[in-house]
Amino acid sequence: GGHGMIFKRFDGQLMMALHQPNKNPNERARLFELEDTGETLKIKSSF
Repeated sequence: GGHGMIFKRFDGQLMMALHQPNKNPNERARLFELEDTGETLKIKSSF
């Protein structure tokens, strides 16, 4: 298990980090660029 983390890069881009897949020992960090629409957060792209 775990939790997602939302943060801003140094250039101001909103990001989300989480572990995927959610199964040991295969968990790896996954990063997503987010967009704040003012009403919700949307995933723009993933790394």
